[in-house]
Amino acid sequence: DMDVPMIDLKPLFGDDEGRRLDTIRELACAFTDVGFVFVVSHEVGVKLLASMRTLLVQVFAADEATKNRWVIDRDNYRGYIPLGFFTPNRTDITTPPDSYEGFKLHWECPVDHPVRAECSLYGPNRWPDHVPGMAELVLGYWERCDRLTTTLLSVLAGAIGIEPSVILTHFEVPLTNMTLLHYPP
Repeated sequence: DMDVPMIDLKPLFGDDEGRRLDTIRELACAFTDVGFVFVVSHEVGVKLLASMRTLLVQVFAADEATKNRWVIDRDNYRGYIPLGFFTPNRTDITTPPDSYEGFKLHWECPVDHPVRAECSLYGPNRWPDHVPGMAELVLGYWERCDRLTTTLLSVLAGAIGIEPSVILTHFEVPLTNMTLLHYPP
């Protein structure tokens, strides 16, 4: 029975090479021995998380007509996912219906990026107009999460003897997505 270790990432961003290497070893051991780790000092702070929480309340507090202007469709799998949206796709009628609503986002791919011609999953996000500043807040949060991911991938690649750029090149045009969720009472 192992506890999940908590590791402070602050040394990864500092000048003390000894503490940086100790943190890298701690991370490598945690992922090798336990498979999971709690990380702190990662720049996705409490204030940002609180702002995201406030944003979620605003997104889902809108009336149905407002939210339905942003419903996902076959041509753009970005936007509002109504309560029970995926239930008709189920074949097992004993499974309870979807009990959440969501807002689907993907990596904000630049308009002129050539990957858009290669894959329809790369396209524009749909930002609802009833939540001012949503794009800026979500993209700022996403950037911090990406920075944390890049840091962890770089550290772990180095820990196993792989040049970090070998792994990071596969994330230059990511097919990442985020679903903001609301579970009504």
